[in-house]
Amino acid sequence: MKGSFLELGFDIVPDIVAGDANSDLTGDWVKLTHYQRAYLVLVKPSGTAGDDLAIHLQQATDAAGTGVKDLIFEKLWYKKGSTNSFAAVPVWTAVTLTTPVSTLDLVSVNGVDLALDTSGAVVVVEVLAESLDIAGGFDWVNNIIEGDDIGNALIVNQFWLMAGGRFRAALPLSAIA
Repeated sequence: MKGSFLELGFDIVPDIVAGDANSDLTGDWVKLTHYQRAYLVLVKPSGTAGDDLAIHLQQATDAAGTGVKDLIFEKLWYKKGSTNSFAAVPVWTAVTLTTPVSTLDLVSVNGVDLALDTSGAVVVVEVLAESLDIAGGFDWVNNIIEGDDIGNALIVNQFWLMAGGRFRAALPLSAIA
């Protein structure tokens, strides 16, 4: 395939940068209308045993969060490693949830032990545009990082990788306006 990353229908939307997950962090609303799918990417450092970090996906009808309701997903990948390097774990682990959810506990979900409380990790969650309530006018998504049960400061980063742009161009349409 020829063309740049953007010309091939991708975009990157920074969301939460160096946020302390010792309390809940609410991401921006991102418009999924112009894309076939989005990948929520969360990067977290090693934490304290017992840290119970979770993500909670939502959908709304506009960028202000009107009519907000849960957004169900079922596929994710993660890579975990040491505090300083994820290169020590060069492979991804794929998880297809037996029961789709809107809230994902990064320690254990659907009986799958992710054990990401003490490990640094990159977690990627797939959000399909077709999973939105399009008939109800829902085309915006966001994520809340739930950090109510975090023992110490836990600085996290989150961004969206938008894929399958419906209107490919050298500069893609904005996913946040």
